Amino acid sequence: MKRIENNPQHPSRCFKDYSIIDFASRTSQQNVMSKYINGITLKELFFFGFQETFSQDIQELRKILNWKDIIIPNKLNNSTYKAKNRYLITNEVIKQLEKFNSEDIKLYNKALELKNKKKYD
Repeated sequence: MKRIENNPQHPSRCFKDYSIIDFASRTSQQNVMSKYINGITLKELFFFGFQETFSQDIQELRKILNWKDIIIPNKLNNSTYKAKNRYLITNEVIKQLEKFNSEDIKLYNKALELKNKKKYD
């Protein structure tokens, strides 16, 4: 698929009028990570990291793989988006998103547990 907004199949055009719940209620958008690693346990993975600790996780991977110093791009500043949309995500919406993605939440919590355990082993 062409990644341009002129393409009628580009996600920004297909889902333009969707609410976050409309989008998240699509089966294809639920528990995406759990589906992706289907049948693989976290302990079988060579490495996993987290978006919120991306820079630190990449540095850890760099050390493991004996890479030279790497430049990690600055994270995007989405404060304008957050300020503009802070009232769109209500507690009810969060509860619905958690329900749609309960397997991914379990996976995330298990990954955090394993990462924290690794730090103290």
